[in-house]
Amino acid sequence: MTQQTRPLRIWQQGKQLSQIIAYIWRWADDELEPDKKKIAQKLKTYFMRDDSELGVEKVLKRIGNRYDNKCDANLKKLFRANPREWLSQGKPPFDETAELLVAVFGEERINNTNKYLSPMFDIVELGDDETIISPYYEFHIDPSSFIGKLCDPDLETPFAFRYYVSFPPRPQLGEATVTKEELEDWIQDDKNEHPYPSVPFIPVTTT
Repeated sequence: MTQQTRPLRIWQQGKQLSQIIAYIWRWADDELEPDKKKIAQKLKTYFMRDDSELGVEKVLKRIGNRYDNKCDANLKKLFRANPREWLSQGKPPFDETAELLVAVFGEERINNTNKYLSPMFDIVELGDDETIISPYYEFHIDPSSFIGKLCDPDLETPFAFRYYVSFPPRPQLGEATVTKEELEDWIQDDKNEHPYPSVPFIPVTTT
């Protein structure tokens, strides 16, 4: 990846994340759209704590890092998903994450390499490449802000860039904050020149 393309990649990753959260906000409690409600509620679980056990070998491979962040482990399940590959293989069963992302973004956009990153983060960014020691992202949920941030490594985690995903409580929908229609417009926005929503009450992850 060149220095020129990296900012564009970061913006696209942040946009896709923001649109997933917008989808959750829009549909998670909509009784008139039960299918979309179910998808939104399932997506939300990937932003919550994962209490599954981490293998010792996985912990030891995080050289110099603490690996006790369960939100990070759960989010990465979603970020590893490759819906473009899933579509090209004829939608084989039992790939929940890919199926959820297709429901949010649609097949046409996902199949367009200029408009969608699939997977959202690569194996180096996720720290999954066991052949090299390289900086990677450690994901955290920030429920206190509408603006996420990306922090440099520190002495405690010398290889991890801390990636804070903004996921605050949804405000009451309406003209004073954000409307259902504005959420839908943002979810459907596939223009590369629009890295951020036009409404300040929709969370963004990279600025």
